[in-house]
Amino acid sequence: MQQKTPEEFLQFLADVLMYDEAPLAMQEPFPALVFDSTGKLMLAAAVEQEYGFSLSLDDLVSCRTPGEVYELINKRA
Repeated sequence: MQQKTPEEFLQFLADVLMYDEAPLAMQEPFPALVFDSTGKLMLAAAVEQEYGFSLSLDDLVSCRTPGEVYELINKRA
């Protein structure tokens, strides 16, 4: 899978997390109810499907912003 641009990644996140409020921003914290345990599970499954590798919930627990998730994925890709 080719690396996504930050804008493409933010759209991917919004789609996976079913978030359609104000746009997500790379360096802004996730909205509280968006990146809860269910959101993390949904994202882990979507990353495996989209990128072909898995992230653990432990990996995602430390991420507070979309930018941190983006960096984590790009390090693994």
